[in-house]
Amino acid sequence: MISLSATASRTVAAAVAPRAASGAHLSAVSEKVLTAQLRELEADGLVHRQVHSGPPAKVVYSLTELGAGLNDGATALCKWGAALKVR
Repeated sequence: MISLSATASRTVAAAVAPRAASGAHLSAVSEKVLTAQLRELEADGLVHRQVHSGPPAKVVYSLTELGAGLNDGATALCKWGAALKVR
């Protein structure tokens, strides 16, 4: 589950944890860009967005079944990219 609050960098790290685990460098992303990307993933049916009201307001994103189905392919692409980097 990805939690979006005031700290976008932690959210980005959680969203791309498989890539980070492979040793890839993560660059900073603005909260505006991250939100736009997450909304696009929601429109594509890959993530579910749930808004929690109250102080502080919070938005929680979680993978849908369709989104979770991409995990194996994304992991394979990360391994392939890491192997190319080693060459």
